[in-house]
Amino acid sequence: MTSFDCLACEMAGTTPQKGEGVVLTINPRYQRHGVVSVDGGGEYLLDRVLIDGVEETIADYPPVTREAVLVFCWWAGLHGSRRFRKVWGEWAQKADEHLWYGCINIPDPPKEGKKP
Repeated sequence: MTSFDCLACEMAGTTPQKGEGVVLTINPRYQRHGVVSVDGGGEYLLDRVLIDGVEETIADYPPVTREAVLVFCWWAGLHGSRRFRKVWGEWAQKADEHLWYGCINIPDPPKEGKKP
């Protein structure tokens, strides 16, 4: 395997798509203590994705990339509030297999009320 290989893509027979890398931070200036944010966006960003989807959120919030949104939703699906874990938990576990390899060839997280 090279640094561009993704075992999950290999097993699914899909082509890996290498991400640029995203850093999640805890910054009390943007969120209450202990809540993760990405590019200055916090739970508001997650709420937007949950309701409107990834593409609409990115269109309305230009500093954020699709990769950043995916990583943030992945984190929320595994470690966020119950609301996000309930909707994105299963999706986040599947996305984890790709993100481990730096691959962003994963579907968008489901909207609220939709199944992954």
